[in-house]
Amino acid sequence: VSKMADSAFAKGMTIFLNHQYKVPEDVFGSTTQSKTVTRMGMDGPVTDMDLEVVLNETNPRAVATYEAIESGVKLGVSIGAIVKAWHSRDPKDKWGETGMIIDDVELLEASIVGIPANPRSWVQNAVKAIKGVGIDDADIIATARSGGAPCGPR
Repeated sequence: VSKMADSAFAKGMTIFLNHQYKVPEDVFGSTTQSKTVTRMGMDGPVTDMDLEVVLNETNPRAVATYEAIESGVKLGVSIGAIVKAWHSRDPKDKWGETGMIIDDVELLEASIVGIPANPRSWVQNAVKAIKGVGIDDADIIATARSGGAPCGPR
């Protein structure tokens, strides 16, 4: 999760709508900040990736999506990634049927979606930025949480 958050910030990663990639109509915005945050999950601590996203105000679909979030519509966040290295939880299980530990992953994209595959991944809020915080006052920010991985020993 930490590696994905680092790459989302380093790239100024584009955030799409519904895993569609037509430009410009599917561009929601781009990341301005990403970080990992440890929160309590149902089975103990979980590391989440939080993304701060500046809205693409030139895209009417992105603006309509932002307005839906601002009015209280609950939308999700979903990622596309490539798992580069993993191992099974059980050393005797060579295909990961008992669960996998992901050792290396490359984050490719994130999208605002109606229902995320990970039930922990939701858009948390949408606010207009305040002038003087390093962003133009016309910019709009959405903060998204992409549900992460359990913390602690493997």
